[in-house]
Amino acid sequence: MTSLQRNSIMQQTNAWRRAGAPLPVCNEADVCDEETRRDVDLMILDYIVCAALTSILHERIADREGAEQQQEGIHGCDRWLEIAEATLHLFKTNNPGETLSDDIKFKIKTLNFSNLFFRRFKRTAYLPSRAALAAQRKESRERAERWLEENSFQETTPAEELNRAFEHVQPISASQIDENRRTFLDHMAVRETEEYEFDIEASVTLCDILPELMELCDSAPDAISDDICTIAVLFMLHAAIEQGLLYGRVGREVLDETFAWGNKDDDHSWTETRDRHRLSLCPNADEEDDDDDDDGAHEDYGEQLKRIIYENPPFEFEEEVLNLIKTLQKTWDAPILNQLEQGKLFSLGDDEVAAFKRRVVFNDSGS
Repeated sequence: MTSLQRNSIMQQTNAWRRAGAPLPVCNEADVCDEETRRDVDLMILDYIVCAALTSILHERIADREGAEQQQEGIHGCDRWLEIAEATLHLFKTNNPGETLSDDIKFKIKTLNFSNLFFRRFKRTAYLPSRAALAAQRKESRERAERWLEENSFQETTPAEELNRAFEHVQPISASQIDENRRTFLDHMAVRETEEYEFDIEASVTLCDILPELMELCDSAPDAISDDICTIAVLFMLHAAIEQGLLYGRVGREVLDETFAWGNKDDDHSWTETRDRHRLSLCPNADEEDDDDDDDGAHEDYGEQLKRIIYENPPFEFEEEVLNLIKTLQKTWDAPILNQLEQGKLFSLGDDEVAAFKRRVVFNDSGS
């Protein structure tokens, strides 16, 4: 589990703690036995996590389309995230030592990633703190260093040559960064009332979210594994460009940290694509080496990054990620509570469903 997973939706103070009330615990009159209590807790957790994820997707789709948010607006998603965090805490309290199934773990990972990616420009408590971001970035740097000790990029410029190339790169000015940010927010349909205050120490960047996506890649179902790996390598490209255009961070270290992912047994075409994207972000030098040119022989690096991003618009890339998450949702069985509300439960007959409801003390009023 990464630092952001420990410090995103699962770090927030849950509803019961804020209210100053003790955590509710099921008693023997509520359920038949310990196994049934665990099953009920899992069903509730599954339902809440899926509902929270759907709420996040609906919120972002509405923002992208310029639609008026429902009355609860941002607080609707925040409430779902609060309930999800509280429900997970309750499960751990009621079932000490129990391990969540791989299915639930993957859904929680998907929720964490979606919250960070689709809501990173929101003013919400359900994003990582400065301390959590600092810890995550330290882990990312160390991970990249370990990766580079055992792996290499197939198509790349030698490290020393790349360092020299970046020495000739003019820093992206503060005025250019401000202009880039305004253009980006407008492009991403981030409303003026919600305009994000960019701060490299406090802002959630794509580089910060990348480890969450790579964890999804490692455990994604076969049906979408190719799609999510394709998204991952594009995510690296966008993450590195974002560091330069929106935060002014450029250099070999940025490229190494962003693209140092993958295993030696990965598909060859995937590693080629990864390395090609990385190479495209190396400073462009004129073919003719003119020693008399004191200004260096490189194209303005900020313009180089803009040219690449124009060919890969962030708004369209976000749509690809949205579609990926929606496709991922379709691979999941509907939460059991949703099935019970409809009187259906996998292949069980009506009588068997009724018996199951009695076992878990479920009724249509939700009490």
